[in-house]
Amino acid sequence: MTAAADGKLVRFAKREAVRAGGDAGRWKILIVDDESEVHRITELVLRDKVFFGRKLEFLDAFSALECMDLLRLHHDTAVILLDVVMETDDAGLRLAKWIREDLRNDAVRIILRTGQPGRAPEERVIVEYEINDYKEKTELTADKLFSTVVNAIRGYRDIKRIQGSKNGMEMILNAAPSLFKLQSLKLFASGVLTQMISLLSATQDAAFIDISGFAARIGKQGFIIVAGAGKYSALIDSTTENAISPSARAAIARVIAEREQLYEGGIFANCMEGPSGELGVIYLEGCPRLEEIDLRLVSLYGVNVTAAFSNNRLYEELEVRLREKDALLHEIHHRVENNLQIIASLIDLAENDSLLSPPEMLDETKRRIFMMSIVYNHVLDSERGDEVDFASCIDEIVSTAERSPAVGRTNFRIGISVEEFVLPLAKAVPCALLINEMVSIGSRLAGKAAPGSGAPALSLALDGRGEDGYAVSIHRDGCSLHPDSGDAGTILLKVLVDQLDGRLAFEECGGSGRISVAF
Repeated sequence: MTAAADGKLVRFAKREAVRAGGDAGRWKILIVDDESEVHRITELVLRDKVFFGRKLEFLDAFSALECMDLLRLHHDTAVILLDVVMETDDAGLRLAKWIREDLRNDAVRIILRTGQPGRAPEERVIVEYEINDYKEKTELTADKLFSTVVNAIRGYRDIKRIQGSKNGMEMILNAAPSLFKLQSLKLFASGVLTQMISLLSATQDAAFIDISGFAARIGKQGFIIVAGAGKYSALIDSTTENAISPSARAAIARVIAEREQLYEGGIFANCMEGPSGELGVIYLEGCPRLEEIDLRLVSLYGVNVTAAFSNNRLYEELEVRLREKDALLHEIHHRVENNLQIIASLIDLAENDSLLSPPEMLDETKRRIFMMSIVYNHVLDSERGDEVDFASCIDEIVSTAERSPAVGRTNFRIGISVEEFVLPLAKAVPCALLINEMVSIGSRLAGKAAPGSGAPALSLALDGRGEDGYAVSIHRDGCSLHPDSGDAGTILLKVLVDQLDGRLAFEECGGSGRISVAF
């Protein structure tokens, strides 16, 4: 029962039907009335009812000020049963205006109940105040109260869904730029997880949602978790094979096979494919039940995530290429500078070589420069990257050395031995020039006569098997190979040995000569 205009109690007729349902949170009903009996009777009629799967929670305010305090604390209040006349004749009307204009709460449904309709005529109140229903206390039986509250809760639920969808759409639009800016894969995955959980929560009452999930990428050991939320937050860098349940693995396998989003049984999974076939997955569990419009929002966000993942992978590839380009430009600059310095030094040495005529000086400089190009050509043709295998180019190096004016005046045959001699490009160029000078010096000092046995006049050996590094030597039986220290070729030889941080030795034993370099 309730208070009527004359102060008597009006008893609600009993209503037998009670809707069944689970307790998935509660609808908050705020009763605002200065008469305690109104509170008691209202709660008595409605306390066992279940609306749309939720029971009711009652909040009691006996004045407008108490109502304001409660609304500030309970922003998720669904329905307000509001009396008009309390501390003042228009306290309820002023409160309704404050709720809409100052608190800016457009979702809560306000049902105005009055025992004195003459003080607040229905037509004027409905037009001037943003209330959702107007009831006289004398007409509000238990049945009518039930139907009024059901309709109000239904309206509140629908408005919250619309607001949630609006928030979700805004979140998608706002998230897109940030997703495309996150170049780090872990930051990207963490951002996607956070935004996806927020999107799912935006369509429901977040207080009753407990979502866990992870983002993973394909690696050599399978899928590796790169970001986690909830119970998966401690599993970053773990493989999904070891860290997740069989049902989660099955969901991931399904979205990979079908390349489609999965949303069923509280599980959401999405497969993302990069431009070069890289795969990533988003997996969430504990997701709320979604309406069709919410599913479309989630699907739209999934499309954005896939596009952003592809962009992320492209950015990573581009970043790698840019780093390679920067390194290449730096290396080219370094090598061009070094090579120009070497060429200038070669020209200076040739000009001061008293053993060569001007035409021979020019030929010698050209040949030394060509020796450098041999090394670079082999690098370009090789699959070894920035290394030179001298086994593949030593014949061309020696053949070029044999065209030296010093060698050309002799009639020598040069024997060659190479054992595992692979050098980085930075050492390969000075080593090729070093071999050229060793052959030139050896040929010039050995004289014109070749051994009568038909054996090679000079023996060149390259060996990279030593524990201390690399060894290059040239040997001649029956002849000293110790040049004049002021000779231009000898000066260049010493400069090249220094460039290789090596050791140069001129050895004689039993009438045989040997020049050796270790580095």
